[in-house]
Amino acid sequence: MKKIPQCQKNNILNIRIAEQEKQQYIFEAQALNMNLSQYVLYLLRHKEIKYIEGGMELAKALYQINQNLNEIAKCNPASAQKLRDVATQGIETIMACAEKKK
Repeated sequence: MKKIPQCQKNNILNIRIAEQEKQQYIFEAQALNMNLSQYVLYLLRHKEIKYIEGGMELAKALYQINQNLNEIAKCNPASAQKLRDVATQGIETIMACAEKKK
């Protein structure tokens, strides 16, 4: 990620978030000895959003898989955890393949 040079901070960026989210960010910032502004700037500079072609379809499929696993968990929790582990491995493989195609 390109480093942004330090300069005078004289602009304000307003965003709307839920009170619960704000409190969570404040808690996380305090845990790292940062103020909220420092913490949010750190997140903005260090988080990378990746575009995955067909990502919406993948997200919908993953959501459906999770719904199915939740139904299985109601009947047999031990089996559901094994299935979740297998599904997680499959998802990690798919994501690794998507990364290689870039």
